[in-house]
Amino acid sequence: MVAKGKSFEKQSERFFKELFEEIGYQVLEVRPQQSGTQYGFDILVRILDENNTERKINLECKDYSKKPDWKEFLDKIIQLDASAYVPDIFIGLSPKAGISNVNHNSLENLKTKLKFPIRLWSPDTKLEELFAINGDIYSLIYDNATTPQVNKNKISKKYKIIIKALL
Repeated sequence: MVAKGKSFEKQSERFFKELFEEIGYQVLEVRPQQSGTQYGFDILVRILDENNTERKINLECKDYSKKPDWKEFLDKIIQLDASAYVPDIFIGLSPKAGISNVNHNSLENLKTKLKFPIRLWSPDTKLEELFAINGDIYSLIYDNATTPQVNKNKISKKYKIIIKALL
């Protein structure tokens, strides 16, 4: 059986590949980092933007039933910034629990000092709604829960705008 965290990473790989394709980006690569030193992320997504410029989105996955501490994401952000990787976006994902102890003032300040924008997506930011656009993946991430009815086109458009603004 696949470990819970690895399962979430696999589902996130599949989900974000399909999402980026659906919202109009050409996906060049979706690659998980191997265990061990991950340099601050679990999944690398490489896309071509609307100007045919390659962009890199780095995803960090935390599939915890309890709130992951903000410092767990902060450590990953610092590792990524110190690495040779040049991300265009860092997105931290926590599908089942909000992120505890987020110091929003520090996060905003950190965003101005790094070479890439940072987003932390959790139930607090309606991450469940995003995953609900794919019922199969939703069911796997949320332990066979019934997928809520959502407007897939509306949510896809919303995230296209969000990603475009971040790039």
